[in-house]
Amino acid sequence: MASYRPMTLEVQAFLLCDSVMRDAQTGKAIIHGVFDRIWATNFPAVHKSCAAYFRIRIDDVSRDYKLELVVVTPSGLRQPMPEIPLAVANSLAEGNINIEGLPLPEAGSYEIELRINKSRVARFFLTVLTVGTEEQTHGRSIH
Repeated sequence: MASYRPMTLEVQAFLLCDSVMRDAQTGKAIIHGVFDRIWATNFPAVHKSCAAYFRIRIDDVSRDYKLELVVVTPSGLRQPMPEIPLAVANSLAEGNINIEGLPLPEAGSYEIELRINKSRVARFFLTVLTVGTEEQTHGRSIH
């Protein structure tokens, strides 16, 4: 009888940013414009383009893994994105998912879930505000 080993992983980074590039010489990830707030003039709104960067240490490299992002709106609507295979090399999975046309149906606190094999392993909180609100006037720029 084969023994079952639970999936052991450690999320080292999970960020929402403008873009991620890879240095051709060093292989290092270059992460541009990390943010956690977006301002919109009206709703529903769409954020044209962004990326979710992740770096995960996974001990069991013998299994297949699928990665998925799920956007949870302030009212609780779950908007899953298509699952993708997760490549693990030397117990490390690192990469980014480009997000084109992120729907923002309402103002409030959004949750971006990082899921592996249907289990939530990390989450990132994104606040979406209306242009002209109090939060905008305290030195923060419009994203």
